[in-house]
Amino acid sequence: MKNINERNNFVFEFRPVTELFEEQVKLHPEKCAVVSGKESFTYAQLNERANRIANALVEKGVRRETIVGVVLERCCDFYAVRQGILKAGGAFAVATPDYPDDRIRYIFEDSGAPFIITTKEIAEERRELFAKLPCTVLLIEELLENENAENPQVRSGSMIFVIVSILPVPQASPRVC
Repeated sequence: MKNINERNNFVFEFRPVTELFEEQVKLHPEKCAVVSGKESFTYAQLNERANRIANALVEKGVRRETIVGVVLERCCDFYAVRQGILKAGGAFAVATPDYPDDRIRYIFEDSGAPFIITTKEIAEERRELFAKLPCTVLLIEELLENENAENPQVRSGSMIFVIVSILPVPQASPRVC
């Protein structure tokens, strides 16, 4: 690879994933960016939703590398939330709504996430769990009401995703990687 790169004068320039996404928004605003079931968003629609979420998160105190928990079903807004967290400079830790309470609690307590984004429906279903967590629950429906749909002027962090693995060894504690 080194020889190929040297012969072709290959130069790698690091660019944050948020910048790469926004480039696609400019190039293909009306192209489909994400599909889930019968729902779909164009790049422009996804970017607008992500910007509303990002700006709301910045207003709530998310800064570079703040870990934000996500408890959502796979849907188009999952991608808007993920991109919004990154645009706010944060990193995300994900738990699916069907995880048992103890796993969700461990993921967010161990990662130190001060916020969890979920839907109103999931928040109501998991009310007891969320009440025990040292996190502020943010509803996606409310984040999307933010009037500012402009790209936030935030420098992306280095960390974008937190992986928590629970080892299948008896008496083993989960580990954050």
